[in-house]
Amino acid sequence: METIFADNNGALVIIDCKSEEVFDFFPAASSELLAPCSTFKIWNTLIGLECGLISKPDETFYAWDGKKRSIAGWNQNLTLKQAFKVSCVPALKELAKKIGLEKMQAWLDKISFGSRNISAGIDCFWLPQ
Repeated sequence: METIFADNNGALVIIDCKSEEVFDFFPAASSELLAPCSTFKIWNTLIGLECGLISKPDETFYAWDGKKRSIAGWNQNLTLKQAFKVSCVPALKELAKKIGLEKMQAWLDKISFGSRNISAGIDCFWLPQ
C-alpha cells in the first residue's frame, strides 16, 4: 500500500458495506482533523435546497460581483452546475450567508457534520484557516 502514495501524504479507508468491516490504511493520517474544504459544497448546496434558496438548476446561482479572481471560471455569472464544476468558493460563501448562522448550525447538528463549529464565520468555517 505504501507504494500507492509514493512520497505523498495520504490516507485510504475502505468500508465493506456488507460486513461493515473497516480497512484503514495509515490510520494516523485518516484520523487527522482537517478542514472539509470543497467536500462541504455538497452539504452547503443540499442545505440551500432544503431551505428553499435554490430552485432551478439552470438559473443564475451566483451573480458575479465584478471582482477579478485568480480562477477564471469564477469571474462570471454561474448556474449551480457551473459553480460546482469550477468549485466556486465565492458562490458557496454567498449561499452560506443566505442560509444564515442559525439554520446552518441546526443543519450541521442534525447531520452531525464534523466538529459543528462555525465560529470562524458563516462564510469560511469549512475552509483552511
